[in-house]
Amino acid sequence: MAPKVAAAAPKAKAEVKKPRKENPEDEIPKVPQPDREVHDETVREITNAIEALQVQVRAISNEIQGKSSGKDEFLTKKNELRFHLDECSKKIDALQEQKSGILGQVGDRVAENKEMKAQLNKMKKSLGYTSEDAIDERIASIEYRMWTESITLKEEKKLLAEIADLKRNKPKVSEYNKKEEEMKGFDPSLSLKDQLTKINEQMGLLKEEKKGYSAAFGQLISERQNVTGDMKGLFDQRDELNQEIQAKIAERQELKDEFRQSMNKYNDYTNAVRRSRQDRAMEEKRARQAEWEKDQRMRKADKLDTQPHLAETTLLEQTIAFCKGLLPKDKAGVEEKVTKAVTAPDSSMTVLMKKEDREEEFYFAPTKKKTQNKSNKVKKTDTKAIKHNVETFQLFEKLKIDAPITTDDLPATLEALEAQMAGYNEKIIAWEEQRDELKRKILEGGFDPDAQQEGETVSGVEPETVTE
Repeated sequence: MAPKVAAAAPKAKAEVKKPRKENPEDEIPKVPQPDREVHDETVREITNAIEALQVQVRAISNEIQGKSSGKDEFLTKKNELRFHLDECSKKIDALQEQKSGILGQVGDRVAENKEMKAQLNKMKKSLGYTSEDAIDERIASIEYRMWTESITLKEEKKLLAEIADLKRNKPKVSEYNKKEEEMKGFDPSLSLKDQLTKINEQMGLLKEEKKGYSAAFGQLISERQNVTGDMKGLFDQRDELNQEIQAKIAERQELKDEFRQSMNKYNDYTNAVRRSRQDRAMEEKRARQAEWEKDQRMRKADKLDTQPHLAETTLLEQTIAFCKGLLPKDKAGVEEKVTKAVTAPDSSMTVLMKKEDREEEFYFAPTKKKTQNKSNKVKKTDTKAIKHNVETFQLFEKLKIDAPITTDDLPATLEALEAQMAGYNEKIIAWEEQRDELKRKILEGGFDPDAQQEGETVSGVEPETVTE
């Protein structure tokens, strides 16, 4: 049968373009950058227009200056007349102030007179008497009543208090009479009328003098206007040009302000984009850092799968094998028997031991001791010296055990090595028990084996010094 023609390979599908990932800065409304060249060109045109107007203003000012002959003399006379007018005004104002003060004094005196009358009336009401004789007569009548009439203690105290008040008010009656006499001779407008008359006369003279200076000042201005009357159009034209210049300056300043605001908005936009990119970069950096820390925790957790005392146990195993290789063959062949303890499941039951382990019971004392098995006898061998090299000495030095010199030292050395091995086996068991929990803590970030204090092992067991 002829082989089938291989089917044509399907056309590769057109690659689908992945949508572009939107960044946070892409969501910020874009602000176009202002065109500084266009702005500078516009400002330059306005500046040129301002300079052209200023040239016209200078030309008109020169023309005005050329027609301003006799200006200095005019200004001198004008200032002199203005000085005299100001002096007259100052003197009139001073006299007016004096007049107001005098009128104020009259008012103050009238008010003072009213106040004095009110105080006298108040004093008269509080005293009740206007003469000392009346007070003495009242005191005498009270004393006469106290001497001649039978009164209660309460009335007596009341009369004594009245006598005390009368004696205390007696000097005030003299003061009242004195003030009353002063009030009769008090005239609030006395001597002030003459002063007002003199002030009014002086003010009239000053006003006439000021009127003469004002007429001279007006005549001077009129004569000057007749000379420079044709210059008004020049002044108006110059003022119009100055207004145009100020308008152009305001327009230029407005353009500068608008451009500055546009630049500020654009700078705010670029700063916002920059901050967004920085935030995104920091977020990506934090994500990478978190991923890196997670990877580091995974690696640290994976390191826990490696037995922490592998080097020590390997060294001990090699050393034990080395020492056992030096033992005599009869000793090396004897294996240590390990007896496993067996416990009865119930206290009423007894575990049957091996025959050789049972204690023999006799009904009578044996006459002959049981002979030991010949196979258990150990033949005494000769002591041999052990040859060492640099490597074997370094081996025992790492383990902090004295190297055996003869074959007789081997049992003690093996005992020390096996003791160390037993200690490391206990540590390995503790490590195996804690390994899963430590892995969980490391992966959760709650434990860092590298941050452990110096001298601690991965299992958390303090290293012990193995004695020989």
